[in-house]
Amino acid sequence: MALLIGGVVAPFRETAGQGAERTLSFAEALSLAEGRNERILAADAAVDRARSDRRVAQGRRFPDVTLTGRTTRINDEIVIDLDPIRQVMLGLHPGVPSTAIPPFQARIQRQAFNNAGLSATMPVFTGGRLRAGVRAADAAVTAAEAGQRSMVGEVATELAQRYFGLQLAIQNRATRQASRESLGRHVERARSLERNGQIARAERLRAEVALAEADRDVQQAESDEQLARLALAATLAMDVEIMPETPLFKVPPLAPVDSFKTAARDRNPILARLASEQARARQGIDATRGEFLPSLGLFAQRELYTHDLTITQPVWAAGVQLSLPLFQGGQRFARLAGARAQARQVELLRIRAQRDIELLVEQRYRQVEQARIQLTSLEATRTLAEESLRAQQLAFAAGLATSLDVVDAEQALARVQLGMFKALHDADVSLAALLESIGQPSRLPEYINAERAR
Repeated sequence: MALLIGGVVAPFRETAGQGAERTLSFAEALSLAEGRNERILAADAAVDRARSDRRVAQGRRFPDVTLTGRTTRINDEIVIDLDPIRQVMLGLHPGVPSTAIPPFQARIQRQAFNNAGLSATMPVFTGGRLRAGVRAADAAVTAAEAGQRSMVGEVATELAQRYFGLQLAIQNRATRQASRESLGRHVERARSLERNGQIARAERLRAEVALAEADRDVQQAESDEQLARLALAATLAMDVEIMPETPLFKVPPLAPVDSFKTAARDRNPILARLASEQARARQGIDATRGEFLPSLGLFAQRELYTHDLTITQPVWAAGVQLSLPLFQGGQRFARLAGARAQARQVELLRIRAQRDIELLVEQRYRQVEQARIQLTSLEATRTLAEESLRAQQLAFAAGLATSLDVVDAEQALARVQLGMFKALHDADVSLAALLESIGQPSRLPEYINAERAR
């Protein structure tokens, strides 16, 4: 059973041991795939990781506060012994009793001692590196989200291929079965005519050979259908037998190809990801430039456990820290050159990808149109093939046609019917691929509903 949550069918997992079966429309299958397919879930995890990295980059702007505690034991206590000076003073003043001058010794650190403190550091100026880091992290999130959309599109196209591929396999099996049944009836007529002496034995044998070939075709079609079911279940990450509800559909007339190219430039996730990578590269240049500027920061420290502090250790301290690398063997200049080269690389890749995607849109658009034209041609041919088979069957019964003529007509009709289903399948799958290339894979159900409404 399915759970309905907020008007959306909620995915669930069934095991093959239950003998479960699930009837799904294409829209339902697409919704399930988006919530269950492992590749989409992995892309979702990549987005979560990028968002976590962004929070890390944002957190570098805030103070870094650390609580520390430590217990230490050293080999011996630390003592300052100035007894030689005391002896010199006693020698210079022999009349002064030694008890009048205290020992010149002071214990600095006990052999075992404890420390506990609180420290904080905060960057004030880093030459724009922190800002560039946050912006680069923002671009990384955008790139990950574009990658997730790209994966959704790939899975949607794969789903269309396997969903309508299963429908094609079902129609192929049904057509083969119908052809076999027709040939079976033809064999029975041939046997009857042979018994009556109206045809030769060779005519009946030709019919039986054709029937045996039809049996093999049915077995192969059944195997192909089962494999198609397994492929669809794998895409949906379900261990149940899927029964497709949405039939192969006629693709309605499409808008001009230029409108699809414009949509691809605006919404294609690959182009969006490359644009984000380009933004990251620019931030990399800004961050590298910041290495040539000084870094300014604040720091503060407070001892929480003062019992074991030495006379040289302060209870608290605060200050400003400034650092400016002066010489690093040309590393900063090399990093800046590398960042600029990376930005040029990504820009060239984006330009190349835009051209390739426009070509891909053109190719897939033409594939849809070619399949639609082929379907129209086959529809006109089917009527002729059906009439030809009927005529050959009547002629054979009257002794005016051979068994081979009937078999050829039967196979010709089957080829036309299978060609029509293949043309429908090719148009449907090509449309799904076209919508993927323009970044709108979820629109395929709209075309299905539009065709149903006609």
